[in-house]
Amino acid sequence: MTQSLPRHSGALVLWLTALPRALPGFAATFVGIGMGRFSLTPLAPLLVAEQWLGPQDAAHAAALMLAGYAVGALTAAPLARLFGTDRCLWTGLMVTVLALMATALSPDATGQALGRGITGITGGLLMVLGPSSILRATAAAERPAVSAIIYAGIGLGIALSGMVIPTVADAVTASWLIAAAALIGALPGFRRGLPQPAPVTATAVEPGGRWSGLRMPLPVLLLTLAYGLDAIGYIPHTVYWSSYIARELGLGVSSGGGQWVLFGTGAVLGAPVAGLVAGRIGFQRAVPLALLLKAAVVALPLVSDAGLALAVSSVLVGLLVPGVVALMSGRLAGVTEPHRLTGQWALMTGIFALFQAGGGALHAHLFTLTGSYRPMFLVAALALAAGAVVAALPVGRRLGGH
Repeated sequence: MTQSLPRHSGALVLWLTALPRALPGFAATFVGIGMGRFSLTPLAPLLVAEQWLGPQDAAHAAALMLAGYAVGALTAAPLARLFGTDRCLWTGLMVTVLALMATALSPDATGQALGRGITGITGGLLMVLGPSSILRATAAAERPAVSAIIYAGIGLGIALSGMVIPTVADAVTASWLIAAAALIGALPGFRRGLPQPAPVTATAVEPGGRWSGLRMPLPVLLLTLAYGLDAIGYIPHTVYWSSYIARELGLGVSSGGGQWVLFGTGAVLGAPVAGLVAGRIGFQRAVPLALLLKAAVVALPLVSDAGLALAVSSVLVGLLVPGVVALMSGRLAGVTEPHRLTGQWALMTGIFALFQAGGGALHAHLFTLTGSYRPMFLVAALALAAGAVVAALPVGRRLGGH
């Protein structure tokens, strides 16, 4: 008992120390992903109901957003080299907020698609630059706490959209609330600049100049493949979950919205829980275990459509969406030299986005063929299980991390 108190006190001090360092990254994930990406899922039914969008228009806006995410992720590192990481981060935050404001003023398909396409681009850029620039300057012992705080922004954004939007009477109010939340969440990114990484010595720079950061050693390649498979696996719950519950199970829109609230509740806990687990067992073990658990709970609707099973699936998949991202980012920091981390994370995020786009097309095709959402859960679970196997292959190297 007396020995555990100092241990817990030390952990608390570590997390409190990590908070100021992590705030710009939190702002990036909250604005770029939590509000910019995931707010569309609960907002889309309201936009369709008020005839801002037709069902096909909503799908088009989502597809444009996902395509923009790939563009933003793949161009983030070159833009940071040209203009500086701080400037790119601040610009991404401001443009995201302005684009969300524009969607609140655009009750038409073109304006919504354009606004969501822009938030996709800035979301990819923020997802790359915010976390990687901070983690590359963070000591290995502090990474679980810093990573957890950074990626808590995703979960908080999901939770806010899930809890607030279903209670709002009209699309205009909902859209302005999203923009206002994004503006408030962006403030820590403007208030505090990014920490500077340790200078790279001449011996640390590999042949190939500035493009050497784009090479992928085998551990990074396998981690990237596992991350891509995760992109396929998380689509059914993040795109179709509410529709599956409301339409295929016949439980109604309110039940679908209620399950999204549970999803958001889990998402708030995802990054902190991932940080605690990684602090206990290390990122190397935590990544495959998280993917395996995610495969099981994604497949749970195939086993039972009882209310408890749906709730468990909602909460745990919600928890693991930001949780897996935090674990992947922390694991990459442990197998990559600091001066190459931004480039490697940009590639990982871009490849994730490409797998996501391909997986989205595959899932949509399955629905067209079968008229059911259930095959999506099977394909997603198999992809996640395969990702767990890939992530567990014993080829990882360590650079002072877990």
